[in-house]
Amino acid sequence: MVDDCGVGRVTKDQAKKLLDGASRGGPTTPDRSRRNPRPISWDWIDIGPDDLTLRIEFLHGVVDGFHHVEVDEDDENVRVTVFIGLDPDLRDGAYVALGLTGWTIAKTARPVGGRLISDGAGS
Repeated sequence: MVDDCGVGRVTKDQAKKLLDGASRGGPTTPDRSRRNPRPISWDWIDIGPDDLTLRIEFLHGVVDGFHHVEVDEDDENVRVTVFIGLDPDLRDGAYVALGLTGWTIAKTARPVGGRLISDGAGS
């Protein structure tokens, strides 16, 4: 069910346990006002019990934030691509290099089933 590139981890029905963690907070909402969106690798995807809902976890920086996620699928593959972009108010200066964990929810058009889930950032 996961691609052979070793990028990210895919689990099934773990979302409730992940969401119960006190430090998880709420899902990151897309912000299309962020500049220069670019794909980044996700770290973890959990497929929900309905076999349609994907909980996607990723890292981003202080000046980079979640722009949007794309899910492309066919009969054999589900490709998930997370995009981050720069803060629209970013000005010149020094910034701390810090990794922040974010997560969001996306849905597939059909149940994942035995299809391969891959990271679109690597393609």
